[in-house]
Amino acid sequence: MNHTSFLRALLVVSMFAAPAFMVAAQDTDADHSMPDGHNRHQGMNPVERAQQHLDELEQKLYLTADQQAAWKTYADTALARAADRAKHMEEFHAQRGDHHGDMDTASRLEHMSQRMRERADELQQMAKDTRAFQQTLTPEQQTIFDLYWKSQFKRGMRHGRK
Repeated sequence: MNHTSFLRALLVVSMFAAPAFMVAAQDTDADHSMPDGHNRHQGMNPVERAQQHLDELEQKLYLTADQQAAWKTYADTALARAADRAKHMEEFHAQRGDHHGDMDTASRLEHMSQRMRERADELQQMAKDTRAFQQTLTPEQQTIFDLYWKSQFKRGMRHGRK
């Protein structure tokens, strides 16, 4: 794989991985994925998807009253991040074709590199927010939370593969 293909693949992965990491994951029940490998959330906007994930996760964690403030902060941040993601996706789709049309190759690569750095910063902040919330959880709740993440990450990496 050449350098350009690698950068392009990394950009695509970073663009689509965010919703998967945004809010943990969901059950691995059979009703959560369709037989053709498409996620049941396909077509939902990122905010709706994040809200659904947050609702499911909150039910599974059985949060105490003492944990509610940390949960609200975590959930509000996740929803704000999803709204930002939706805005970026809308802008990207609106500019499709025009976005890189007049750029030379070096400029296009610089732009892609800058966007990757921005995504890395976003992911770093997401990790900090997640760590802050996880520290309020009991060991059992942390296990549930981690299993949620692992389930979603695994599903996201296989998306589209038969």
